[in-house]
Amino acid sequence: MTNIIKILEDFFFDVFSLAFPGFLLLLLLILPDILFTGTSSQSIILPGQSNIFQFFLKSNYVTGVSGLILFIISYILGHAIKVTSKLLYDFMESTLDALILFINKKPYRYIVKTITQDQNIEAFRLKNGFNNYFYPLYHFLRRFIRNIFSFKPLHYEPNNEKLVTASLKSFDEVFNKNVGDLKFSDMTQNNDAHPDAEWYSVYKLANIIIDQENIKTRTYSFLAKYNLYRSLAFLFAFYIVFLLIIKKHIVSEQIELWKILLWASVILTYTFHDKFKRYFRLCGNEALMSFYYFMMKEKNGLVKQQTQSSGGSAA
Repeated sequence: MTNIIKILEDFFFDVFSLAFPGFLLLLLLILPDILFTGTSSQSIILPGQSNIFQFFLKSNYVTGVSGLILFIISYILGHAIKVTSKLLYDFMESTLDALILFINKKPYRYIVKTITQDQNIEAFRLKNGFNNYFYPLYHFLRRFIRNIFSFKPLHYEPNNEKLVTASLKSFDEVFNKNVGDLKFSDMTQNNDAHPDAEWYSVYKLANIIIDQENIKTRTYSFLAKYNLYRSLAFLFAFYIVFLLIIKKHIVSEQIELWKILLWASVILTYTFHDKFKRYFRLCGNEALMSFYYFMMKEKNGLVKQQTQSSGGSAA
């Protein structure tokens, strides 16, 4: 019964994380025609699109069919949004993150050197209490800006880095002791491999063990959530551009409403962008902690078994 509930829960999160962004896209596209009059009698976006949407809402005699059609369209659009958002994040990660890394380090030292006129920055900090006033504010702004423009999420909490190596070594000791030169722990020592590729191998191994051993974990829930939040962040970022394009069609009396919608989209873009990175990290962290917990339990069981065997042999 527990397995059935888990399967249904994972299925719900998977379907919802795809269908909801697709449905939201349809809703956002017709929203301007609902809220704004426009500078002409025609639709702001596409003529007749509001009528099409109203068909789904008012077709009482085919409610089930129209609802199913709407769900299928939303689900298909959700797949497109998911893939496009991933491509966009990969692109932004490869272009902006290096720039953010530069901004994250250089300006602070430049500003301090300019103020102190001295190369000994650390001595100036201690002598004048510079850190007490300037650094906390700078640190907050740096972290805030980095969080906005950084698109590469952490795989797991940085403090858990050692758990990766420890888990893989335990895996080798428990399962790979008779397979010759094959060592999973060597994955973390491969300098030629990309860090993302290394972690993906560890993550897949952890998920296989989680599935095979029926370990209770929220990994799949976090996976569905971070996919959902990434799609929503992309969707509202797209909507910001969309609103800017249609601004010329908005009458002056309704421009304030347009501004509210624009700023709401900006806030929601940042919100879902932040939540995507948070749940991406939680997903990897959950898999890693579950993997580590299981391997430590297996390793301790193996040690206990070996101790008992040694004691029996001595007797």
